[in-house]
Amino acid sequence: MILAHRFAWELVHGRIPIGGGHHGMCVLHKCDVRLCVNPEHLFLGSQAANLSDMANKGRRATGERHGMAALTELEVSEI
Repeated sequence: MILAHRFAWELVHGRIPIGGGHHGMCVLHKCDVRLCVNPEHLFLGSQAANLSDMANKGRRATGERHGMAALTELEVSEI
């Protein structure tokens, strides 16, 4: 199984290099649309670059916005 954006990259540019680190090379989105498969909107980067790109674009969920959050900020302050 391969994710659609990674498949789109490989169709146009060939195999994704293995790269260093646990995750290898990531295919990142210039447009920030996770479902986008337009090869012109995709670029390669490390996992660190992916996390940095996400933070720089304000897409990093923290606090109660995080998908695994069990408490709201109000509940935390009350505790």
